[in-house]
Amino acid sequence: MRTLRKAAIVTILITQLILVGTAACASPTEPQPGSENSSPSYDTTIYGNLREVNPRGQVVIYWHDFTEVQEEQQFALVDEFNRTNEWKITILTESQGTNEALYDRLNKGLSTGKGPGLIVASPEQALTYARTGAFVSVDPYVESDTWGFARQEITDFYPIALNSDYIPELQGRYGWPIFKDMEVLYYNEDWRVELGYDKLPEAWEVFEEMTCAASTQSFSNFKGEGASWGFEYPAHASQFTSLIFGMGGDITNKGGTAFVFNSEEGFATLSLLRSLQTDDCATLLDDTASRIVDFGEGRVLFLIAPVHQLADIWDAVDRGAGFNWSVSPVPHSTDQPRMNIFGPSVSVLKTSPENQLAAWLFARWLSEPAQQARWAASTGYLPVRRSSAKLLTDYLTTHPNYAKALSYMGNQYGTQLPSSAYNQCQTFIGGMLTAVAAGGDIQGELDATLEQCTRLLQ
Repeated sequence: MRTLRKAAIVTILITQLILVGTAACASPTEPQPGSENSSPSYDTTIYGNLREVNPRGQVVIYWHDFTEVQEEQQFALVDEFNRTNEWKITILTESQGTNEALYDRLNKGLSTGKGPGLIVASPEQALTYARTGAFVSVDPYVESDTWGFARQEITDFYPIALNSDYIPELQGRYGWPIFKDMEVLYYNEDWRVELGYDKLPEAWEVFEEMTCAASTQSFSNFKGEGASWGFEYPAHASQFTSLIFGMGGDITNKGGTAFVFNSEEGFATLSLLRSLQTDDCATLLDDTASRIVDFGEGRVLFLIAPVHQLADIWDAVDRGAGFNWSVSPVPHSTDQPRMNIFGPSVSVLKTSPENQLAAWLFARWLSEPAQQARWAASTGYLPVRRSSAKLLTDYLTTHPNYAKALSYMGNQYGTQLPSSAYNQCQTFIGGMLTAVAAGGDIQGELDATLEQCTRLLQ
């Protein structure tokens, strides 16, 4: 784990074969190669005829919000692409520092005609700008027999990596995945043994039992000062999403046209948190750094946090109580775990057929196994293709908890389709968690929050 610290497709979805054992977000169809025949199925005024478009010598402005290790690795990848691509395409990359700054500058750039050709975007952001015509669908490129993917290559992508960028409202894909993150359950293995449990909780009832047991029986080797808790959680929408997925519920319907989290599963999620707090087994703590320190000092049994924080947690345990710890899927009431998997993609902006194609070729290159493995090993995020694991053998051996998390990428996952209202809705969900923790009526808070989010959609 120390090296983790140091290194710092389209009306298609995917084939039925890929979706075996997964929760599909939409009806899949296979890629249709040969879309560049004499009667192309795409708008040639936007894309040109893809058999004739020549990207040679194009300069693509690429904006992102990566910083620190991610920014360093992105610069290195861009440099390699610029030196080695056969079309002599040049990618000029610029970090805007934060996502807010990135999209503030994009809005100004679109109004002045000085925007980028490629940009890092969440599915929600891609939907917002695709509606205006600023972003183009990447489906013609993906299906292209010249510039796209062979069937076997498509089946190499994890289903969630492809499904997350599909926008049912526009019946297309306006982003291309470059990496993913996932929330998992972090736990103190030594403390679990001391509490007398021979395995981790898969059912919510056992999770609640273990959480309360930890609040009354402190870890024998805890460090620092403060109470012992079975579970610390933040008032964040992603935490609610992970829990409701595990309860068998969803954030949106499968068409992405409505929020549905005021369901039985949503009620069960908030009821669990209320019960844990009432019994002094869990506490709400928004500060991420403090939660990680508390876990590292052996004063918290369970955390639900993103995979990319593995390095931070390793450091915290190393500096703290030095116990054995690991990760697992979040508990579930479904037959199989349902993961909360998320992360940005890259979107192609409407410029010229030649520049758009050049931007796509770089996006495609970033999703190749070699680049995926390189990004994963240096940043701690998850690759979007299965074959990347073959290039990460040594890394997975020395980072067993990361290897476990990567193995969950093929699990089922809940439904949270792109919605331009979701960014603001997240704030309302966080407020709901805070209100419930303070004693607010559970169903009342659910209904009120859903109404607020629904207004945003309308």
